[in-house]
Amino acid sequence: MRLALAEAQKVSAEKNMRRRANRVREASRRGYGSPPVANRGSTVRVPADERETLLPKHGGYENTITWQLADLIYDVTVRFCDKYVDRRSRTHDQMVQAARSGAQNLQEGSVDSAVSKKIELNLCIHLIGRQMQAQADTFEKEGGFTERLCRIRSARRPA
Repeated sequence: MRLALAEAQKVSAEKNMRRRANRVREASRRGYGSPPVANRGSTVRVPADERETLLPKHGGYENTITWQLADLIYDVTVRFCDKYVDRRSRTHDQMVQAARSGAQNLQEGSVDSAVSKKIELNLCIHLIGRQMQAQADTFEKEGGFTERLCRIRSARRPA
């Protein structure tokens, strides 16, 4: 009974791996992630939830080919280690941890990307504010174009 259950689990796991690999191949064939291309004069309607925003939400890494490959590599590494490397060995642990960290880095990078964009936007707003304040101070001290032109012409006129 145990052998039949183990064999059924193995077959199920192999089917899942094949399905996952097929999804990755199909996504790469379709050119996943490329924007829709419109012919001249035609309009492409993009659903509201797919429109690009100023700061896109982080996440969505699960739909990328890179993530799917990392997930597949993790699954294959675990199966390989379970089959060919002693479970109690340090090599087994290191290989599984390395495969896991590849996928984890993609998750963390997705979040860091959104935070980085927010920081960059805040810095731009701060610098624009400083520039506007400097221009306002200069305007108060020296006046605008017309006032400066009047001052220069008055200084050049004979007394």
